[in-house]
Amino acid sequence: MKLATAHFPKGKTNRLALFLSYSLVVLIIVMTVSQLMTIEKLLPIIESYQLPGGQPTAKIVVFLLATCGIFSLPFLLRMNLSPLFRVFSALILNIYAIIWIKLGIWVAISAPLLIGTGMFGSFFKTIPANVVLPFGIILFGCTLLDTWLMRNDLKFKR
Repeated sequence: MKLATAHFPKGKTNRLALFLSYSLVVLIIVMTVSQLMTIEKLLPIIESYQLPGGQPTAKIVVFLLATCGIFSLPFLLRMNLSPLFRVFSALILNIYAIIWIKLGIWVAISAPLLIGTGMFGSFFKTIPANVVLPFGIILFGCTLLDTWLMRNDLKFKR
């Protein structure tokens, strides 16, 4: 069971990959912790996006944001993981950015004048909704670049 044995990634990474990884770690930790600290106020903010399905969909989105934020960190931190979980963590990292892109597209279509995005929980209530889509695109670009730069960490041992 070589896929279940944890080990540190052996490949060397360049400084850009490490800088980008640690920058993403700081951003994701700040976002996830602030969302979890104000989760009772985050749900009405996500409900104001007027997602199809109403409150149940908003609860699923809040759950996915928190879960993907937490499970994306092991790949970024290059922790001692099994190769299968490392791939899972890299996949979750990119899914986290895709969720923000989809929320940005939805807000741009349905409620462009919305104030309060929930990116940092309810701490920053004055962030306009037209910031969500560019933020999601930049975040996705950074996560794809980081996944590409750290692709040697994703290889399975034979």
